[in-house]
Amino acid sequence: MSKTKRRRIQRDQQIQKRHRERFLAALASGSSPTRAAKQAGIGRSTLYEARSKDREFARAWDDAVMEGIDRLEDEALRRATKGGSDRLLEMLLRRRRPEVYARHASETSPRVNVVVTLEEAKRRIRELGLPMRELEGDYEDAGKAGD
Repeated sequence: MSKTKRRRIQRDQQIQKRHRERFLAALASGSSPTRAAKQAGIGRSTLYEARSKDREFARAWDDAVMEGIDRLEDEALRRATKGGSDRLLEMLLRRRRPEVYARHASETSPRVNVVVTLEEAKRRIRELGLPMRELEGDYEDAGKAGD
């Protein structure tokens, strides 16, 4: 966009309002700020500057972004359920109910730690018919390992 055209947009309130409305509509459809600025025909930096100076525009921007996210989530849900995308469905569940679906691997690990006494371990080794090794160290009955 030429400097002359850009200045005209900034000076003319009606043109500026139309560009902002196009920008907000594009954001609400799910576009990024950069793409929405291109769709509206206004410079991204011009919009960010306006956002920093105009609280009402900043609020409208935030609302449009939230609406866009809602639309994207709705589309992801449609694809997950109608298109059969397990990955999308998993992602949506983790996002909407993290307390249930976004558990850390350490919380859901199938690994189980079992504490067994030395006598129990010896009994199991004998039952399996494995050779009993001599245990060295600070064990209570290290000298009786061959029992």
